Amino acid sequence: MNGRAFNKLPTLTALVRNGKLRLAVTGLSRSGKTAFITSLVHNLLSVVGGPGRLPFLRAAAERRILGARLLAPEGGDVPPFPLQETVAALAADPPHWPASTTDLRQVRLSLQFFSARLLRRAKLFGGTAELTVEILDYPGEWLLDLPLLQQSYG
Repeated sequence: MNGRAFNKLPTLTALVRNGKLRLAVTGLSRSGKTAFITSLVHNLLSVVGGPGRLPFLRAAAERRILGARLLAPEGGDVPPFPLQETVAALAADPPHWPASTTDLRQVRLSLQFFSARLLRRAKLFGGTAELTVEILDYPGEWLLDLPLLQQSYG
């Protein structure tokens, strides 16, 4: 990533100030986007009770995540992500891939945490930050597959 692009990335402070992070997950059809979202959300919801979860997420490794909860869908324009069904598919005996995404879906969650920079001050004064994370699950064909139709693979 070049310096200009890196400088345009939002800082954690800006994200917390805005209070919302919107993440779109795209990729080729049947590449595991739904399984990835399921795993990410399931682990974020479980990180407080399982400190070994998500060891590469600094806030989790440092036990700064205080809570995580699912939020109701916002607006009603986008159907909810079928989290319970996808967890059940992946945890089944035998496990199987969740059904393919056929339309845009969303899952929203709230994360409560201590900011690393303000950790000492926050602990002293009881202050925490909250971030709403909205994850959009796009069907693979929508964004990435169409330009690939123009490619020659010969």
